[in-house]
Amino acid sequence: MHSNLHTLFPALDLPALAPLVPAASLTPLSRLAERLPPLSGMGLECPLGRRPDARVDLATRFTLAHGAAALLAEPSWRQGDDTEGWRRIGAFARAWGDPAQPLARAIPEGWLEFDVEVEPGSALPTPSLFLKLHDHYARPPLLGPKVAARHDATLAVLDAALATLNPAMESGTRERIEQVIRTMPAPTHLRYLGLMLAREQRGCRLTLTRMPISELTAFLDKVAWPHALEPVVGLCDLLLDHDQHVVLHLDVGESIGPRLGFEVHLDTPSAWRRLLQHLAPLGLSTPEQIEAALAWPGRLTPALIGDAWPPLLDPRSGYLMRAINHVKLSYQAPAHGLPQHQPGRPIPAALSAASMALDAKIYLALNYGSSLSPSRIVVPRQARG
Repeated sequence: MHSNLHTLFPALDLPALAPLVPAASLTPLSRLAERLPPLSGMGLECPLGRRPDARVDLATRFTLAHGAAALLAEPSWRQGDDTEGWRRIGAFARAWGDPAQPLARAIPEGWLEFDVEVEPGSALPTPSLFLKLHDHYARPPLLGPKVAARHDATLAVLDAALATLNPAMESGTRERIEQVIRTMPAPTHLRYLGLMLAREQRGCRLTLTRMPISELTAFLDKVAWPHALEPVVGLCDLLLDHDQHVVLHLDVGESIGPRLGFEVHLDTPSAWRRLLQHLAPLGLSTPEQIEAALAWPGRLTPALIGDAWPPLLDPRSGYLMRAINHVKLSYQAPAHGLPQHQPGRPIPAALSAASMALDAKIYLALNYGSSLSPSRIVVPRQARG
């Protein structure tokens, strides 16, 4: 039997996730998962709120330690599905897999994120790619002369990755990336470099973790985010009710893009419930979604799920862990002026105009391992519906 990511789907218990994973998403998710090898983890990106056009997207984690460089560098498993984006991923993977290259030391893992539906007989879509930086590069020293040297090392790694993934990047984008890196507040560090290859964006996405919420608007001002900060102040008020730091997503081109992403990471079921309930008056969660999300986390064993246990995991030593990874709020700055309030949609005064330009997603993670090794990963046959 050929293993693929779809062999893990029984462990997802998708019927129980119906408020978060609508029926219209089940077939596209299955078609995509049948085309992907079971790498090192997976995630579901689920829109929150009552959105009739909601689509659940799929992400899969890959690691250098589990042989992902060799797999991504080899196009044959995609059965001829070759696009410019996939060719760039292959070029990156060949450099990444060379132990003599700095990328092998600087990037331990990453994610492929698919946000395009797979139709029967269609090519495997080009994913977005997110590369995680090793802490040495991602987290500069707080003080002293080593800060500039660490920033230089981080920028050298980004340059090496972008040389394969975005070779036509404008010089202004490189200058803006450097400005962001050198302007980050002391606790903040660069966690991911993202390339939205599926969307043909010419810049990149920087994911900055441990951004102090109290310093967020000042940071945006320093990096010349070209939009009104007043709505973001209201959003900061909401976020500060739940944490002191946030993970900030910036789309960086020759200027900083109008869309900001804010990841919230919490530790307890009560904290997740409180956040999701806080979003409900904004139309960004429903009672059914809250209960489905809170029922998702847990450690699964063969005794607990029986026949749903994936055959690629040894029942004696393998494990499956379901978790809420994060909730992401995205704010889209309007092209002209501040967004207008929509009648019938109540909003807390603290959010002001920002609430009308927000959307929210919850990211559900399935981690698995111990006995899952490169030798047990079998490249899936191409599934044509």
